[in-house]
Amino acid sequence: MKEISGLIFDFGCVITLPQNEKAVARMLERLNAAGRDGNLPPIGRDAFLASYNRHRDAYDKGIASQRQYWLNVLDELGVRISGELVEELSELDIDCWFHYDGEMLDYIAAQKKEGTKLALLSNINFEGSAWLRKTADWIKYFDVLVLSAEELLLKPEPAIYELCLKKLCLPAGSCLFVDDRQPNIDGARRVGLNGHLYRGLEGLKKDIAENYRIVHQGVRNGANAPYAGGRS
Repeated sequence: MKEISGLIFDFGCVITLPQNEKAVARMLERLNAAGRDGNLPPIGRDAFLASYNRHRDAYDKGIASQRQYWLNVLDELGVRISGELVEELSELDIDCWFHYDGEMLDYIAAQKKEGTKLALLSNINFEGSAWLRKTADWIKYFDVLVLSAEELLLKPEPAIYELCLKKLCLPAGSCLFVDDRQPNIDGARRVGLNGHLYRGLEGLKKDIAENYRIVHQGVRNGANAPYAGGRS
């Protein structure tokens, strides 16, 4: 059984519930109401989400603004562009991702109480990170926040994991990274992190119970000794 001292959590679809379908439907409804250039048929959900996701990396990395992101999506879909439409879509986009899993938040709070070092490592744009810092009182549980747009880095780039470990003051091998996307888990493992592909809280608990021992407050092998920080 492997000893770990830190847990690093993704945000979307780990701490939050899956992307809110009502907000997606509202965005799609608003796009189709705006009209399209030429005699194009209504936009379907799959076509919208394909464009929504295709331009997301630059937005979440902080190298495309909110306006530029939506202009790219709207242009690709052939939708008539207006400032009002961009503003409405941006508000609905926030609503997509800010519905929390209460059981996961309870689990994180319990880990904090036990003394586990905690980090939040998320691909999230400036608007999302600002909303998170403004409204999410649970971020107080985390010792470290690494939010991609603020760092101009993006999972699964090695540098974003390395930055998180540096801030957490723990070596990679003593942390478990929890994310719902396999490419991000693969990226974490390439820098030496342990990885858990998240498919629900019970699966995470089972993986930890069977494969890891969480060492709290510097206790290793039953002895009270400070744990040496620094990256591996």
